[in-house]
Amino acid sequence: MSPPPMEQLGRLRLTRHPTKGIACVLIAWIFFTIAIALSRPASESSSVPTVLFFQNLISLIVTIPWLLRKGKKSFYIPKFGLMLVRALAGYLSFAFAFLAIQRTSLVNVVLLNNSAPLFIPLIIWFWKRKKLPRSLWMGILLGFIGIAIILKPNHEIVKLGGFFGLAAGICLAFSMIAQRRLVKTEPIYTILFYYFLISTLLSLPFSIDAWKTLNSETLLQLLGIGLCFATGQHLFFRASRYEKPSFLAPFNYSAVVYGAIIQWLIWSNIPSWSDIIGVIIVCVGGIITIAYNKRAV
Repeated sequence: MSPPPMEQLGRLRLTRHPTKGIACVLIAWIFFTIAIALSRPASESSSVPTVLFFQNLISLIVTIPWLLRKGKKSFYIPKFGLMLVRALAGYLSFAFAFLAIQRTSLVNVVLLNNSAPLFIPLIIWFWKRKKLPRSLWMGILLGFIGIAIILKPNHEIVKLGGFFGLAAGICLAFSMIAQRRLVKTEPIYTILFYYFLISTLLSLPFSIDAWKTLNSETLLQLLGIGLCFATGQHLFFRASRYEKPSFLAPFNYSAVVYGAIIQWLIWSNIPSWSDIIGVIIVCVGGIITIAYNKRAV
């Protein structure tokens, strides 16, 4: 059977409106940051696989009505391999972020998670053997200096929380590359549906193995994580309708500000001066990398 015409599939169409695009990204990261923050108490009373299972199951349930409105054509997936890479990388990114938040500060987690732009050109360079301009290497190097300041490696080993946060950023980079290629031809709700479905199925056996009886407070936390995650994902894709990812990417670092506010309000924890300096350096390096890497994905 031949695939439905692309105009029927409802693929992503860019309607330039920078203000709306920026607003969607800024609000999306509020929800993502809240989800990561809630994962700390939820994981302590359940498990990380359980949190991931509920996060993606709730998001899947929220997304299904949109697909049903579009009919059978919404479930067509000509690029299943790329869809699988996107889902697996996205799943691992949040898995590592949830592991990291148990061991380090919220600011460090969201910052290291948003180090993804530093890894994208390196992945492209390794994959396509595409030469990177000198200015791009400057941004990457600056970003890694900032990461080193935050992680504070010593003669022993980098703290496990920082390692998990960095792993989350690397996985997010793979997810962003796959997602950018998918949105050129695939409808956004189809991408989200298969992302949530694959992630739910991946989480299921691990959550069963680590299952604990859930109290009402934990259930509310898991519900909040799922709704925040689904809302953030939908807003993120909506932002792509209004502006190019290369324009919107620097605004992802708003998550660091949200993380600092939530960290202060909930845990009365203020970032140290070395963390603040590291954050600023990583943000500057990331923005330089984004500016010189617009065509990488």
